Amino acid sequence: MGRRVTILDGCKVTAGSGRAVPRGIIALLGFTVMLGGTPPAMTAPPIGTIEDAAPGPAAPPPADDTAPPTTGPAPVELEEMSVVAKRLEAARIAIEPQLGASTYTVTRQAIETQPGGANNTLNQVILQAPRVSQDAEAAGGIHVRNEMQPAEFRINGIRLPTGLSFFGQGLSPRFANSFNLITGTLPAQYGLGTSGIIDIQTKSGLFAPGGLVSMYGGGYQTLHPSAEYGGSIDSYNYYVSGDFLSTNHGIDGVTPALTQIHDHSSQLHAFAYLDKIINGENRLTAIAGLFNGRFEIPNNPATPTFAGITFLNGVPVSTLNPAQLDERQNETSQFGVLSYLHSGAAVDFRISAFTKYSTLHFRRDPSVTDIAFNGIAQNALLKSFADGIQVDASGKIGADHTLRGGMLATGERFTSQTTSSVLVQDGTDEVV
Repeated sequence: MGRRVTILDGCKVTAGSGRAVPRGIIALLGFTVMLGGTPPAMTAPPIGTIEDAAPGPAAPPPADDTAPPTTGPAPVELEEMSVVAKRLEAARIAIEPQLGASTYTVTRQAIETQPGGANNTLNQVILQAPRVSQDAEAAGGIHVRNEMQPAEFRINGIRLPTGLSFFGQGLSPRFANSFNLITGTLPAQYGLGTSGIIDIQTKSGLFAPGGLVSMYGGGYQTLHPSAEYGGSIDSYNYYVSGDFLSTNHGIDGVTPALTQIHDHSSQLHAFAYLDKIINGENRLTAIAGLFNGRFEIPNNPATPTFAGITFLNGVPVSTLNPAQLDERQNETSQFGVLSYLHSGAAVDFRISAFTKYSTLHFRRDPSVTDIAFNGIAQNALLKSFADGIQVDASGKIGADHTLRGGMLATGERFTSQTTSSVLVQDGTDEVV
């Protein structure tokens, strides 16, 4: 299975072979336009390889002897911004070493060289890592080390609550500069999880300014436009990305047919990253993400009627067509993170607050016809609101010794609301 790349007047046209599917091969095409400089994926160094560089020499004192003396860390100069940012990033990574654990790193280059690149779902990218297997469910879930519990996701080391999702993928690999799959004997800082930790390192507009706009598409009437851009202004570093997917293959098929009945899906991802370097020792970071997915539930025209039901509101169920059912499911997710990092001569610490709100809403057929095939017609609305605080610290207590500690406190409020329609068992076969 090959991949061919042609450069045409600054536009990259990629022709990659799609995944083999029953009765055919779906060809996919992508078009990319670079904006304002080199794309982040081509120049951004892997987060895990950032070296701890010392800040440059301080600026000479002003010639005016009457100027008031300054106290505390010196302000960050523009020419020192990149060096200071790398040092702070290295300090953040050093706070959370994966002691005793097995870590597998997927770089940005590895993500881009896969067929489809960043247009794949995050699960498709993670499946390339060892000890990760595909679930049998239609949603395409994954298992790490054959564990049933879901893997824990983190962004720049900050934990994200699991929330609610089934068909959708709340996170996109588009904003990832790299990610680490951490398994094995997990350190205490990762809690009691026995599955795996997926720690995503975000792109940086400071180290790789510029962006791109791309269009990806192919079979099943798939269109997948996307855009991303990053840069820095004074002591601010920012990166934003977004993509929208429209396809007639939203959920894995329920029949052997290549094209399913009633299987359209539209999905939106948005991500924003902003950090402020206060001075050479302190940084404030804000992260936000959004996912909105709408899915049609595929129909099986061979679905039999529910045993014992002959009429539905006076209509013979034998005249009802299961291929015309209109069941849908909507999934949403929003998360936010605010983090403060301090890197001093003896102590490094980070304080982070995070929140996540997610919903899952299954909508029955508006005509309630699914009673004839399921015995019940139900609307189900699930909501999850989770937030917490995370503290990580590392202190040097000698030339050969380091003391680490931390705290994690989380809370979640989960609600479930269902509305069910059934048949009254009085011989009338009327819906209630």
